[in-house]
Amino acid sequence: RWAGRYRTVRISKGASTFCYSEHIHRHMVATFRWLRDRRFLRDRTPDAFAEGAAHFVAELNAIIPFAMEMVERYFPSLRSSLRKQGILSVCRA
Repeated sequence: RWAGRYRTVRISKGASTFCYSEHIHRHMVATFRWLRDRRFLRDRTPDAFAEGAAHFVAELNAIIPFAMEMVERYFPSLRSSLRKQGILSVCRA
């Protein structure tokens, strides 16, 4: 959501165009369904977890671009999972 609401404008950065605003909801549903169907990447090897997490974050970034600070703020479970999997050994508090 953009300031609490889905954005209503199309955005791009350089030659990259992000998800058109009229498709955000559908892509968000599909992306989180993908994560749910994979049991939120639980019980995976570090390599498999890293691959799945990278895919998930890349999909979110394609829908709405946001900085890593927002990932850390809005997706603390991802940071926690990275730490549990031994992929992220040092995290900012």
